[in-house]
Amino acid sequence: MFYAIAGGLVMVLFIFYFFVVEPQDKMAFSFQFDYVYIIGVLISFGTVFLGHFLKERRIRSVSHSTSHETKMDTLKSALIMNWAFLECAGMINAILWYINGNALFLILSMIMIIVLILNRPVFEG
Repeated sequence: MFYAIAGGLVMVLFIFYFFVVEPQDKMAFSFQFDYVYIIGVLISFGTVFLGHFLKERRIRSVSHSTSHETKMDTLKSALIMNWAFLECAGMINAILWYINGNALFLILSMIMIIVLILNRPVFEG
């Protein structure tokens, strides 16, 4: 499930970068004050914290008396919810980059991919 979520975001950025956005519009970088930039940055950082908070809250909601299967289902749903928040932020920034043409949104979307990769499941033997 993780690879489908991360791969979907990478695929959207790849398609936007190489097939949709015109070459002259790819790397326009500007810090002019605009509400769109504030929205992109707030969505990026807000979803990282909100996804982590909701994941931890969901994990803490499991009681010790529940079965192992129920605990694993809760952990799985908490992780998927966290990944969905990160993918949503990356996707919104990719769309804002497509609409606005500012590379700041492309960088924020790539940061969301990195955060998503850092939150991948790691199995320790």
